[in-house]
Amino acid sequence: MAPQFAPPAGRGLPIAAWTLAWSSLADQIRHVADVGLRDAGADVGVLPSVAIGAALVYWFSAGVLRARPVRSFVVLVVLAIAFLGAVAGLVLGRGSEDPPGAVLTIIEFVSLLVLVRSDYYRWRKYAPDAPGPSLTGPLLIGVAVGALAGLANVPG
Repeated sequence: MAPQFAPPAGRGLPIAAWTLAWSSLADQIRHVADVGLRDAGADVGVLPSVAIGAALVYWFSAGVLRARPVRSFVVLVVLAIAFLGAVAGLVLGRGSEDPPGAVLTIIEFVSLLVLVRSDYYRWRKYAPDAPGPSLTGPLLIGVAVGALAGLANVPG
């Protein structure tokens, strides 16, 4: 039998969940500003790319916010790799062309670590179907991140 956890004190999602969502959106906006938007008129793959990006980011975001272990682990691995690249780039001077992106990546990774170690996450892991705070806000931000990823110009 799973341990019983009471819902975390306070209302709403942890600040780490909101920090992760907003920093991801800021990072994606920064990326789109750097590479530009794809031409929807010339590229028939834009709409499917936007839809797939939005759906994938929604699905992984929902998994993290609902403490699903496999999805949380995948996101953790992806952000850990990005974190290591950002830190290495800053330390070695190779990230000098994009320090804001490196800082946002570090914020995203640290926010995820704080979230998965929170009382909320622990509670949600053992009470996945219990009513809790609304996930709508961070999930909508996740959809925007995925849609922007689909709109971003692919160099080459």
